[in-house]
Parts: sequence; C-alpha cells; structure tokens
Amino acid sequence: MPAIAFDTLKYANKLKEAGVPDKQAEAQAGVMAEALEVNLENVATKEQVEGFNDRLERLGVEMRKGFSDLERLIEQMGKRLETRIDHKTQEVRQELKQVETQLEARITQVETKLEARITQVETKLDSRITQVAANLDAKID
Repeated sequence: MPAIAFDTLKYANKLKEAGVPDKQAEAQAGVMAEALEVNLENVATKEQVEGFNDRLERLGVEMRKGFSDLERLIEQMGKRLETRIDHKTQEVRQELKQVETQLEARITQVETKLEARITQVETKLDSRITQVAANLDAKID
C-alpha cells in the first residue's frame, strides 16, 4: 500500500491557528489521516501500473498472434472446403450424365416399342378395314 506523508500535528495546529477549538482540531486531524489511509488502500503504485501495462502488452501480442493463426486456419479450411465442393460438383455432374444417358436409352426403347405397337395396330386396322370393305362389297353386290 502506498504511503503518503500526512502530518496530523501540523494540520491540527493550522486548524487551531484558524480558531478551531483544540479537541475539534485534533479530532479532525485524526479523521483526515484515517480518510487518507482508507482512500489510498485501493491506489496502485507506479510499479504495479507498469507491471499491469507490461502484462497487457504481452496479452495484446499473444492475441494478435492468435488472431493471425486463426485467420490462417480459416483460410486453409476455406481452401479445403472449396476443393471438396469442386470434387463433389464433378461427381454430381458425372452422375447426372449417367442418368441422362440411361434415360435417353430408356426413352429410345419405349419409342421403339411404341412404334412397333402402332405399326401392329395399323396393320390390324388396315386388315380389318379391308375385311369390312370386302364384306360390304359382297353384301352390296
């Protein structure tokens, strides 16, 4: 705790010279000494303040280094994520091409079957129409 030189006797004598009664002057000097002592208990010394400033400076250096390390880590993680996203995008594109190829093949198969079925129906209808026409011609004659 820092000490301050406070001469209670000198203070009391000044009060007495100013006309303050002896007992009151001595009481005020005692109270003033106690007040100064209590108020100075929480005052830091120059060495304590310098030590605190040194610790703050070291902490600031450590924090700046930590932030720098964190920024590098975030940048590395970002690059890794970009690489993974690019790789997954390529995989999805390849899968989509495979699905597209399979769908085109399936559509071609269905078209071929439908065309064959339509040809069969046309042939049957032509045959049936020819048959009906022949029957009508036979009945008309």
